[in-house]
Parts: sequence; structure tokens; C-alpha cells
Amino acid sequence: MRFLFLQKPTCSKCKTILAFLTEKIPNQFEAIDYNTTQLKKEKILEVISLMDKEDLDLVVRRDDFKGQVPTELNALAELLQDPLIMQRPILVDYEKKKAVVGRPLERIYDMFK
Repeated sequence: MRFLFLQKPTCSKCKTILAFLTEKIPNQFEAIDYNTTQLKKEKILEVISLMDKEDLDLVVRRDDFKGQVPTELNALAELLQDPLIMQRPILVDYEKKKAVVGRPLERIYDMFK
């Protein structure tokens, strides 16, 4: 699959993006509910390694960093301890080697312009 969509199905923003992806790129994405499917360390590292600084700042809520500056390493540590603190939705485009946190949702829409 070209795209990976990390979501929580009860989240209204995730529902909106899922509907968009289903219409825009059917059969080109895999949707994973990270609330019920435990992501492996390698998958979390892969996703955050494809994020730019802005997305890395967004992937874990700032208050979860306890005064630290978000880096790939401490974001990984926080997410491994508690994957549910991950901000959502997240869309990974493997072809463009880019992962985006949809805060705001337009950041995901912009991936298709």
C-alpha cells in the first residue's frame, strides 16, 4: 500500500479523513486503529522518522514531554510507553516518504495537491 492511515475510529477528525481517503484513493491505503492494534516499535519509529519538525512537535501532546524539546528519540520513548497519547489522524505517504499529523485536517488534504 502506498498510504498508511493511523486513526482512532471514534475521533471525528479521523472519520472525516477516512471518508476523504475512501473517496480520493480507494484501495490505496491501509487504515490502522492504533487504539486497538498495538503498533510495534519499528512501525512507530518508521512513522516518526518520516515526519518533519512541525509534525514531530505535533505527534505527542506537548504536555507529555514534561519540559523536553520533542525529538525523534523522546517522541519514540513517549509513544512506546503509551501509544494512546499519539495525536491523530496521521497519514503516511510511502512514495513521498512523508508522514503528516492532521492538525489541522488541511495538512492531510494538502498532501494531495
